Amino acid sequence: MAITKVPFNSVYGSGEIEESYVSITMPGAPADAKRICRFIHISDLHIATFRPEDPEEEKKTAIDNTKFWTQFKFFVTQDGEGKKKTLTPLESTEVIAERIRALSPDAVFLTGDTVDFPSVTNFMKAKEFMDALNSKCFMAPGNHDRIENGADQALADAFTLAVGTNADFAVDTVFGIDIVRIDDGLGTVTREQVEKLRLQLERGRPTIVLLHAPVMTESVVAPAMGMWGDDLSKWVIGFNKENKENVEFLELLNSNRDHVLSVFAGHVHLITGGGEGKDSGEGFSPDEVLQYTANPTFMGFLRVIDILG
Repeated sequence: MAITKVPFNSVYGSGEIEESYVSITMPGAPADAKRICRFIHISDLHIATFRPEDPEEEKKTAIDNTKFWTQFKFFVTQDGEGKKKTLTPLESTEVIAERIRALSPDAVFLTGDTVDFPSVTNFMKAKEFMDALNSKCFMAPGNHDRIENGADQALADAFTLAVGTNADFAVDTVFGIDIVRIDDGLGTVTREQVEKLRLQLERGRPTIVLLHAPVMTESVVAPAMGMWGDDLSKWVIGFNKENKENVEFLELLNSNRDHVLSVFAGHVHLITGGGEGKDSGEGFSPDEVLQYTANPTFMGFLRVIDILG
């Protein structure tokens, strides 16, 4: 897992994007496998904005939350002045969008918390962002994206427009790879999601799984514990052994790691994945599914994934 600093110039000033590169080889590929497709992984954009006609409470939340996320310091140096400006999440998405367009991927994976709180304006802005990437987009919703049952129709429609239908569990196919999107944004999965995953993996097809909360692997647990403390049950799927569905879900992924190319997730706000053989994309343990998590996009991070076959 190689990480580089990629310089950029924008209307806000100049800076560097933190870019992770991984390559994943398809099962049965020849020794001289070549790239067959390229994906981009981004996560935790936390888009927060408002229109003049929005409720005052939504305006205040957008302003306050933007200030909160901006403190995490993705900054630019403004030309001619040498002053540093910290980008807001919305400004960060514009910078990242320009970089994604330059990379011209075959698809973009968004692993949750695309918006900071559910509102029509935020979901419409998220859709606008995805449309501007000029690539197919696949989103696994996070806890910040979640709408309540019985949400008004305008909000429900905006959610569907941004996230897509079948948000709980959806499968799409790109270049012969099944892209499975699962809503585990509350730190748990349902019995129905477990059974759908079981049926999907029984097909034996090359599969990539998109989650918001990562599953418990050695590569994620230690750094996540360092950031969030000992209670990882709301951060990592399978950490709480008393949750039968979560444990079964993790076991399904681990036992099918021969054709699960990788799991991509967010939520923990950490770059994890790879293992001892970082440059070749090996996992820490041969018994665990390969998994990568991402720094937030509002901190200037994206991951480039080349699939070799």
